[in-house]
Amino acid sequence: MRILIVDPGFAYSTLAVAESYTRAFQSCGYEIMEYDLLEAMNKARQAIRSNDLLEITEFACAPILRHVINDGIDFVFVVHGYYMNPEIVLSLRRIGCKVCLILTDDPMQVDMSKKWSSIYDFVFTNEKNTVKMHKNCFYLPVAVDKDLFDAKTNGKSEVHYTYQSDILFAGSMYKERVDFIDNSPTLQDVMINHNTIIVGSSKLKFKNETINKMVVGNRISYEEMAKYTLGSKLIIDIPRNEFRDGIFGDSNSGSILASCLSPRIFEAALAKSIPMTTRARKEIWELFPEGLILTFDDEIALSAMIEHYLYNEDLMLEERDKIYCHCRDNHTYDHRVRTIEKMIDLKPSKKIIIGSIADEKVKEKYSENWKENFAYCQAHGLYTNESNIENEKQKSLKGKAVIISNGRSLEYYDNKLSRMNDNTKFAMNNALELMGHADYTVVIHPDYDVFERCFVKVSKYSIKNSCLIISSTACKEVIDLWKINNSRILFFNPSDKDEFRKEVCHYNKYPIIQVNGTVGYSTIAIALYLGFKEIEIYGLDLCYLDGYKYAYSRLKLEDAKRQLVTAENIKKELVLTDSVMLKTKEGILDLIKTNPDVTFKVYGRGILYCESLDNLKNEV
Repeated sequence: MRILIVDPGFAYSTLAVAESYTRAFQSCGYEIMEYDLLEAMNKARQAIRSNDLLEITEFACAPILRHVINDGIDFVFVVHGYYMNPEIVLSLRRIGCKVCLILTDDPMQVDMSKKWSSIYDFVFTNEKNTVKMHKNCFYLPVAVDKDLFDAKTNGKSEVHYTYQSDILFAGSMYKERVDFIDNSPTLQDVMINHNTIIVGSSKLKFKNETINKMVVGNRISYEEMAKYTLGSKLIIDIPRNEFRDGIFGDSNSGSILASCLSPRIFEAALAKSIPMTTRARKEIWELFPEGLILTFDDEIALSAMIEHYLYNEDLMLEERDKIYCHCRDNHTYDHRVRTIEKMIDLKPSKKIIIGSIADEKVKEKYSENWKENFAYCQAHGLYTNESNIENEKQKSLKGKAVIISNGRSLEYYDNKLSRMNDNTKFAMNNALELMGHADYTVVIHPDYDVFERCFVKVSKYSIKNSCLIISSTACKEVIDLWKINNSRILFFNPSDKDEFRKEVCHYNKYPIIQVNGTVGYSTIAIALYLGFKEIEIYGLDLCYLDGYKYAYSRLKLEDAKRQLVTAENIKKELVLTDSVMLKTKEGILDLIKTNPDVTFKVYGRGILYCESLDNLKNEV
């Protein structure tokens, strides 16, 4: 079974949870793939010209759908979920993939997490008190990564002296943790008299400058934190505020009391260090035998407990061995994976099969006919390889064809106003709006990195009965994404040099149309061939606008390989174009002229216009 782990998209301790679950699932025999949402979010912020979080996360998360389709993923586990785009989650579920959410910061962030948790198949939270606030939710305590913290396999006695300490305070220095130490001169004296290290980033400072010198203030990796843990004798866990976390603000408006333990308790236990914590978290009595974890009520009690164990080494060794054995046998991430298996019956799901080429015999059957078919295509101007194209022609008589190219004008289309304006929106969001009111959609040069963001939303629009007419430049992933919605596909201009795309065409028995001409010309010729009486064209500029040729590939003028010439656009402005695009314009205008009973509407700022043609309407 294949599982995809999606990290939280930010570099706090939650990222280590995703990494630990990855190792645990692998240890339990699963085939694991990882999706680096943190890196994807960084790229998305650079690429998206907007502060809209949904747009950014859509860009960052869209490739997840491709991985699930191409790599046969059965389950997707999302850690935290704040940056996981909801449309991607819903799309994954629509194709039959189970999507699970692992929450690590309840109840401190429950106001936020309950908003996005409802769309998942299953939810796991570390906080028992918030289980009822999520749909299909299970209680799953935190755990420890045995690959990093197990004292027996990671050489506790061999840790470098720079990581060794008598007393280790671990965790970001929230105000309550700083105040706990600042308000106790007795505890400060104990810390100063022994080798003490404080690991945790914070903008706050201690009042005692000697204590400040104990702080390793920079954010460190989980692997380095494991070294400090293995190198310590005693680890002090001062829980953060039981209601607030200070990261996302006040996200626990119901003041739900936190009962869950800190991961540091489990990490210390497996590292054969003695954990000490307050009595505040009730989970301690449920996950460990009574008295096994040492607890304190205040700073004075903690100070006495530290001195007692540091000066009684035999007692300290005896206690840590008991804690180690219990944690090793009950609380590693491997144990949590086994718990998940029991909770949700972790078996491969029945996914929708989409455009996969699996049958070698069928593939072999079609290979002999490729050269013959495509030679015929080249010899005859307009050709289809299947008789059912006639059915498509009948369906088109009452509908509208929408042709979407990737010119710069597409970015300026506003579907509410049905005209071009300067309210810039991302080009493919506009394209999807256009598909929503089309019976047939012709897409020129679809680029997967852009279209994957578009197609994940496709079921929100009423296009399940539409037909996508797609050029041979489409890659298999674009086809697969469209097939999710059981829509029909026609191919045009399949290249006789591209064996892979011919394989996709023939194996799936997609109707193929060959038109001798440029792609821009071919799309309109096909729409006419199918019998449409109303054709809308968007983004077919046939020129360079704003210094770029395409809306999203960002091909600059200096990168153009053709010799540029000037022409007048619909706004009577001189723009740059080239001979191929001028020839395409001539061919399209000829098609429009010879079909006076067909209405053509061109939305754009390009050169595709002719004032003498009554059936050609330009919207600027």
